Amino acid sequence: MAPENDATLSNPKVMETGIKHLRENDEVLDRLIAAHKPLEFTAQKDYFYSIYESIISQQLTPKAADAILTKVNGLFRNNYPDPHGILSIPDEKLRLQGISWAKVSYLKDFARRITDGELNLSNFDSAPDDKIVEELVKVKGIGVWTAKMFLIFSLGRPDILPWEDLGIRNSIKNLYALEQRPDGDTIRKVAIKWHPYCSIASLYLWRAKDNKTQNPPKRNIP
Repeated sequence: MAPENDATLSNPKVMETGIKHLRENDEVLDRLIAAHKPLEFTAQKDYFYSIYESIISQQLTPKAADAILTKVNGLFRNNYPDPHGILSIPDEKLRLQGISWAKVSYLKDFARRITDGELNLSNFDSAPDDKIVEELVKVKGIGVWTAKMFLIFSLGRPDILPWEDLGIRNSIKNLYALEQRPDGDTIRKVAIKWHPYCSIASLYLWRAKDNKTQNPPKRNIP
């Protein structure tokens, strides 16, 4: 059970309060939430692996990403990556596992920032959302979308609005009967009523039937 002072999505009370807020303030989300089963949320607490996986999985189907992850993980002791291990593996050997040269450079940059102390993932639990995004986008290959996914799915931050996500934009277009796929400004206006629970709204938007998916995305273009 989550501690009472846990203000993340892992706390059932936060989820319950957030859902109540959304249903009371947005008729569209009220109908969407009523049409789906309650959310079950488990944070991906292994921060290093979460980012490592995100880098490798960019622009790949889940099946292809899983296959490459299995190959790359096999290069490490106990099939588990670590920063020093990534840095010790020759670039060519990583490339042979199916990773693009660009992603090889991204992984090396990520690992180097960890080992050099430039990026301290243990500080993220108490850091504000915008500071975490600022730090993560310094890593090669990590964009704002990937940083926001980390905030939601690893840190369980309740008020993240990933308006850049194509699935979110499609769901909003369909559910709110918009003539075209909304841009960031339009989505922020729609989401005014969602704060401080934009993450929960996003989880339901990913489940929307018109979005052709019943689960939050694991991978996407950053």
